[in-house]
Amino acid sequence: MMVTKQKAFFLLALGFVAVHVFIFALLGIRNLFDANGYISSADFLFANGALIDSSHVFYIVPIGLITIFRALFPGEIIPFLCFQTALSALATMYLYRASALLFRSTLSGVITATLFIVWLDVIHWNTVAMTESIFCSLVCFVLYRLVMFEGRRGDWIVIFVLMVLLFFTRPTSIVVMLGLIVFFLRQYSSLLSSKPIVKVFVGVFLLAIILVGAYMMFSLWDFTDQYRRGNVITYADVVEGTELSNKGMRVDTVGVQFQESTAHPLIKMADFIFQNPIHFAKAGMLKLWYLLSATRPYYSSMHNVYALCWMLLLYTLAFMGIKRGVSFSLVYAVMGIVVFNCMLIAIGTVDWDNRFYIPMAPGIVLFAGGGGALIMEKLKKVGNI
Repeated sequence: MMVTKQKAFFLLALGFVAVHVFIFALLGIRNLFDANGYISSADFLFANGALIDSSHVFYIVPIGLITIFRALFPGEIIPFLCFQTALSALATMYLYRASALLFRSTLSGVITATLFIVWLDVIHWNTVAMTESIFCSLVCFVLYRLVMFEGRRGDWIVIFVLMVLLFFTRPTSIVVMLGLIVFFLRQYSSLLSSKPIVKVFVGVFLLAIILVGAYMMFSLWDFTDQYRRGNVITYADVVEGTELSNKGMRVDTVGVQFQESTAHPLIKMADFIFQNPIHFAKAGMLKLWYLLSATRPYYSSMHNVYALCWMLLLYTLAFMGIKRGVSFSLVYAVMGIVVFNCMLIAIGTVDWDNRFYIPMAPGIVLFAGGGGALIMEKLKKVGNI
């Protein structure tokens, strides 16, 4: 079954448009709490030339773009949504190209892009004025540059620019940065092995970056606050007693010890883990289950079964793609992003609607495309296609 590039682009473009028309028709323009916050921040920035909250500097890329579009189209948000949807379409094309180049197969690229387009938990963020859509698109661009990476000056410049944009789009860009570090350590492992002094210098430098990054992140957010509330899902205590409330959203905090001090949140978090290892492990595993399975206690049983089947399909295909043995450096990078994102969620809280999965999604579908193409090729060989 031959898949030409022209036919692939046409079908993918048609599918992308169809999915977004469906999402807009079904959900319309959603008035989400966080979206209202970003829009208000953009309006404040336009009116006063300053951010309404200093922590919003880590979201300045989407807030700045909303500001520009609100200035050009006063009171409107649809132009911004159209922009980030168009950016997502471009990112999908680059994800397609990354997969096609990585596995040397147009079919692999088509499967990767198709999985990305029909993954509604990911793609629907294009229709909301939040940070997830732009963040996801930037991660797609980063993966493409890693597939194309040859160590040239231009490669470094483009990756640096993308990481700066990511850093000021969402604070969770830290997990992508750590994944990049893993990529470069694997890419230049022979050089580091042959030069012990360089190896030590790089190790100390990376340790310093990680410590500074952790200090900055915990300076903005005190993760122990959610543990005090017993939340597994972010701010689940707010809906306690309502129809949304479910026992799987929180854990009992009776007997849990907290440090009552003005210590830095990083110190408080470390002390909390040391004092309550079993509670931390129990809550962490529940968060990871929700994150990796895409299920939630307030979803319907049918929705949770669908989510489990979908995620199992993605993981199976991604595993098969990884087993094909292409670009170990890229495998390390994607697995690094997955591991570090899981660690962040285990320490913090899981979200209501799977948006904390966004950093991992592009890498998963990238390798899933390779696994899907392998299955199709095997079926073709036995004469079923």
